[in-house]
Amino acid sequence: MRIKTIIVAALLSLGIPFAAKAETGENQKYQVSCGAECSQFNVAQTNSFPVEINTNDADLAQSQRRRRRVRRTRRTRTRKIYLGGTLGVFFPSELEEFDGDVVDGLDDSESIDPGTGFGGSIYGGYKFNNLLSADVEFFVFGGGANPIDDSGYTSLGFFVNPRFTFAFNKGSANSPYAFISPGLGLASVNLSDEISDQFSGDDSGSGFALQIKGGIGYPVSETIDIFGQARFFNAFQVYEIIGVGDEDDQDFNTFGLEVGVNFKL
Repeated sequence: MRIKTIIVAALLSLGIPFAAKAETGENQKYQVSCGAECSQFNVAQTNSFPVEINTNDADLAQSQRRRRRVRRTRRTRTRKIYLGGTLGVFFPSELEEFDGDVVDGLDDSESIDPGTGFGGSIYGGYKFNNLLSADVEFFVFGGGANPIDDSGYTSLGFFVNPRFTFAFNKGSANSPYAFISPGLGLASVNLSDEISDQFSGDDSGSGFALQIKGGIGYPVSETIDIFGQARFFNAFQVYEIIGVGDEDDQDFNTFGLEVGVNFKL
């Protein structure tokens, strides 16, 4: 009996440490497994929010860069300086109140009729915004005159013109557009010797002048527009005429139709 008791006590003393070790190992196993799962869960949970925030930050930064790039592109494409030229036909007013007794060859018509003239202009300007620009312009045209044979005339003008432009489609850089351009300057009329020799007035004169132009343009590329326009200008008291016993100064005006090319620099 005593021997059995000793054997049982010995077995118990040996079994308790193994049981404790086994329990500890199992607990560690569960802890490791739980720790891995928890760690995996925590990592996934921890990474989910920062990744989303970082992604949003990256999208925001990319969007800002894109906007800056678009603004720079627009600034680059907004060309401020422009040059151009036109060619056209001009229909001047008659030089009236000449005395047929003084001017040989006029009979009693008492007028000289400058025929249809041909000429053109060159200009250069600056674009302040999509609506307003301003330019300086020089134009010249000339032709024959009736009823004196071999006679003719030449008209010159220098103007400063504001220009107002109205795009038909404001959302498109290649939109057709309309424009109107009043102008202020100086103009002159030069008569040929065949006319000036017939009377005592000057063969040329110059004076203050006003003009107005209007037309429609179309951009064929980023730097080139083509356009058509109508022009009316009036030069005040530019030449002296010989009336019936009187001397007077007379205006000279013309109406023109032109086509042109505009270059944006």
